[in-house]
Amino acid sequence: MAVPVASASSVTASRRVLEKDKDRIVQLYQSGQTSLEVAEEVGVAKSTVLRVLHERGIPIRPWGRHR
Repeated sequence: MAVPVASASSVTASRRVLEKDKDRIVQLYQSGQTSLEVAEEVGVAKSTVLRVLHERGIPIRPWGRHR
């Protein structure tokens, strides 16, 4: 039985998050940016930002702009 092959346009490009990217994620988040803003600036998914922050032991702020 033949296995369907995904076209190049249907495959999401992914890459490893480098240590320098992780450092930048922490720096931007701790400077006050939201996880979504950090994700957009670094070029990764919001879930990646949250995972990196969790791995680094950084407390996650509540949703919204509670400042």
